[in-house]
Amino acid sequence: MMYLGKQEQQGLLAARGVPHIAQLVEAFTFQESAASGESLVIVTEYAEGQSLESLAKQLSQGAGWEQRKLPLMKNILAQICEALKQLHGRGWCHGDLNPTNVLVNLGSGPADVRVTIIDLGGSMPGQLGAGALPMAHPLCSSPEVKGWFNGMCKQGLMPPPDMLAYDVWSMGCLLVLWLTGENAFDSDQYSAAAFAREVDQKHREWADKHALFRKPRFCQRTPFCKIACQAVDDERYDSCWELLWKMLQPSQQCRARIQDVINSKFMSTE
Repeated sequence: MMYLGKQEQQGLLAARGVPHIAQLVEAFTFQESAASGESLVIVTEYAEGQSLESLAKQLSQGAGWEQRKLPLMKNILAQICEALKQLHGRGWCHGDLNPTNVLVNLGSGPADVRVTIIDLGGSMPGQLGAGALPMAHPLCSSPEVKGWFNGMCKQGLMPPPDMLAYDVWSMGCLLVLWLTGENAFDSDQYSAAAFAREVDQKHREWADKHALFRKPRFCQRTPFCKIACQAVDDERYDSCWELLWKMLQPSQQCRARIQDVINSKFMSTE
């Protein structure tokens, strides 16, 4: 716990002044008794809003959601990108971007949405050093982070995780949850081999659907199938699909970076 507390403190110091990240207010050590060790207490700004996870599932049941969710998601993604662009520019990643760590205050409408990213307990320099321990949310972990825990990186079977690319993968998983109310991937296991097979199967499905976008070839009901079905007569969903494809590339070398997300057609089209 002490290590993780120091890791979060270092991440918060790296994120000083970065918009849309709950800022460090104070950090101090506390010892409950002479027999116990010291604990690091971290105090951050109070952040209002619901987690993206609970909000996505709640709003997906409401009337008129199909018309509202893309404008809302654009504003949410734009604010996450603004935060990560500055954090990545300082050589740091968030490292644990998951649906419970993104708080959303809807305000009065899409233009009034406010996002706050919390919990920098997984933050670290973008390139992993010796002894580094990345966080791995079961449903937002990328293939290379799964491989790190599975020992494939140490065996030379996979390159070490590029944590800046990992943040982008995690953001892609958030986008899927927002659009569908479901997780992008089903596996919550830390078996890199099993996860790699799942990613490969999903990408085969996506490639087939994307190449034959307007033909009834949707034989399985996956979250991406739903997105593809909605995209048939809506150019906005088409550009959203293209962005997801780039964010969820299994190879971190081929994956979009934050600036690619910002410059994407989905983010730049009104």
